[in-house]
Amino acid sequence: MKLKNLRIRQGYRILGKRRQQQGIRHYSVSFRDADEIGILFHANTLDEVQCLKEFFHYLKQQGKKVTVLGYAQAAKEAAFKTKSVFFEYFTEKDLNFFFIPSAAKTGPFLEKRFDILINFSLGECFPLTWLTAFSQATFRVGTYSPSRVQDLDLMIHLKEDRNIDNFANQLKEYLSLPASA
Repeated sequence: MKLKNLRIRQGYRILGKRRQQQGIRHYSVSFRDADEIGILFHANTLDEVQCLKEFFHYLKQQGKKVTVLGYAQAAKEAAFKTKSVFFEYFTEKDLNFFFIPSAAKTGPFLEKRFDILINFSLGECFPLTWLTAFSQATFRVGTYSPSRVQDLDLMIHLKEDRNIDNFANQLKEYLSLPASA
């Protein structure tokens, strides 16, 4: 466990150095004006995947182009893929020694210029933090965490009921507000 923590800390150091070199402009995009939406999530349970699937369909009904990338344990990946055929997944096998996602698996997602990127991770997940930080997205949204301040343009603080379903409901409410709100 100590080695893993050292590797993650080194990954965060690399992240910090690369963040300083990044030159992407971020600004508020209203949900109404957004065409392409990217979603990142940590796939822990089938219930969470089902909730994401429902949110995916909600966005599709709103006329949005949606790309979903999930991070899962290799042992659970097949079950999650069966439950959500429209989602792509990467696993710990797709991470380098410092838990940085490989470009081969996540590169196309990082290169896509989403109008809005939503990080559905409720807890700390370094691979998703990395992808959020270096996404080409114009507007990045996620749950509140002091460690995410540099990487998110809108943070939603879930005081109670910290779960994917509650976050999805909060997103629907906040994303329907005008961009200047």
